[in-house]
Amino acid sequence: MADYIRKNILSQSYIHVEPEWLSNVSQKEKEKTINEILQRITSFSDERIRFFLDDDVDIDIRFEDGSIRAWITTYGPILLLIGSTITNYSSFRESIKHLVADSQRVADMVNTEVIFQSKSRSRDEILRVESRKGVIGSIERINNHIDAIRGKLKRGDCSPTLMNEDLLELNKLILELFSNVKDKDDAKLIASALHDGIDTFNIKKGRFKISDKIDQYMYDSLSNERKIILKNLDSHR
Repeated sequence: MADYIRKNILSQSYIHVEPEWLSNVSQKEKEKTINEILQRITSFSDERIRFFLDDDVDIDIRFEDGSIRAWITTYGPILLLIGSTITNYSSFRESIKHLVADSQRVADMVNTEVIFQSKSRSRDEILRVESRKGVIGSIERINNHIDAIRGKLKRGDCSPTLMNEDLLELNKLILELFSNVKDKDDAKLIASALHDGIDTFNIKKGRFKISDKIDQYMYDSLSNERKIILKNLDSHR
């Protein structure tokens, strides 16, 4: 198996099925059939993933029998999929949105193909189906959080306490993301785009309800938290 330690997980399909025929064939026949299914799924996944994502991604396919468990994982740099010409947060955000949609589409295809090839017709035979978005899913969650904060700031009259909690959560999501980003060029691209998005937050005092010392303290705290987030992003650029 290839060494994927330094590569980002871009997406992963996981499916667990237990077709009825598994219990009605000999061990030899079972192993032969599962091996044939694995070969078909490998060919199908390789073709679809490279078409919808990129020819140069790495694909790892792992099967466990007994019941049938299949993991189809795609690895590679985000730069490979969205390019290095991203100039601002808005274009980065849109690129990630399209990438998430493509990843979800191909994951659903692969999982459906495993169900088809394994002849798992009934709901009782399909024990679990998941589509995991890897690093791009983490970025999507951060983008959604940034959008939510921007929406609150546009309305004005914000609670400094609640906004401080939002920024703390945003910082947590960003720290978790960069702990999983294995490619240095990806880290630079992501950090620059997120920095651009967060740096434009309008957190002037007039946007907030400040009626006592506690409100003032929380406003000062959220201002400092944004500086901490931006400094953390600067360390990856």
